[in-house]
Amino acid sequence: MSLFFIVFSVMVASCYVCLTRREKRHPDYSIRSVIQQAREQWVENVMRQPGLEVLAVQTLRNVTMASTFLASTTTRNLAPGLHRGDNPSWVP
Repeated sequence: MSLFFIVFSVMVASCYVCLTRREKRHPDYSIRSVIQQAREQWVENVMRQPGLEVLAVQTLRNVTMASTFLASTTTRNLAPGLHRGDNPSWVP
């Protein structure tokens, strides 16, 4: 392992530790916490109102599809050498 990888990993881990501690003290500190609270409120509202079951299923499907698309696109863009082909600069 290279020194860069070790230093980078320690930096990222320490950032997440600091963020987690800050979020425990101040729940509205990060956008991640605010989005989680909005999701919880949305689920509560959908569960309270009858007839919105289809909306809930469609929304969950759309979120899953969007997450999958973004993850695969990011992976493809960050690792261009993993595709098949003779020319490494060509991405189908």
